[in-house]
Amino acid sequence: MISKPRRSGDYPDREVDCQEAMESGFQAINDCMIEASWTRDEAKRALRRLIAADNMTQKENAKMEAELAIARAMIRAGKAGNDNVCLAVVLLSAGSTLPPKFRSHF
Repeated sequence: MISKPRRSGDYPDREVDCQEAMESGFQAINDCMIEASWTRDEAKRALRRLIAADNMTQKENAKMEAELAIARAMIRAGKAGNDNVCLAVVLLSAGSTLPPKFRSHF
């Protein structure tokens, strides 16, 4: 079982506590990868790439969320020029491919 933070909010050793909470799961993943004939270095590189991909996804989601918020605000204020209306229409028409948290914005 993964331990929870020692207290809510920020505190000096919170990141260390998080690392310690993750350690057994991390070791289990490494052990499974090695058992499946992957090397420890391959597993580490794959994990780094997964973290990088997750970071990129989070940045792209934040950028999309900001663009949607601006487009919604401009449309509601009646200040959307043709380019912004077109952007909003494109985003709306792509709604089925947007992550669920973005679909409800319009």
